[in-house]
Amino acid sequence: MHSGRWYVSGLDHRRGQARTFRVDRVVSARPLPQTYEVPGDFDAVAHLTRSLAAVPYAHEVEVVETSLEEARRRIPATVATLSGTDGAVTVRLRAERLEGVARMLAGLGVPFVIRGPEEPRAVVRRLGRDLLRSAEAGQGA
Repeated sequence: MHSGRWYVSGLDHRRGQARTFRVDRVVSARPLPQTYEVPGDFDAVAHLTRSLAAVPYAHEVEVVETSLEEARRRIPATVATLSGTDGAVTVRLRAERLEGVARMLAGLGVPFVIRGPEEPRAVVRRLGRDLLRSAEAGQGA
């Protein structure tokens, strides 16, 4: 279960690989004569986490930042994949709304560079201007 939704992992015989299915989206199921032995090293939670991080969303953003530990602590594994080491962490994330991405990146508290695409940069700039305006509002009052 994740975010109030039930998931099940299993072998997709057509694709020949393990897949994750959201239970409320399963229209029908029927037993097949094939059998499948779950590999001893299969980690259902890790598989679900990787599956959710790979779901296609409206926007894909690639960011490089400096702290792997901080990225792991602040970025949910279900929305991004992290690779690299401290000093050169690549964060690949997907989102429906870029405003949420901008707020998450700003909240990391470490420098980052958006590799692409351009649209998230514009949203981060807009957030920066909004924050600056809010910080300056009422000065000298």
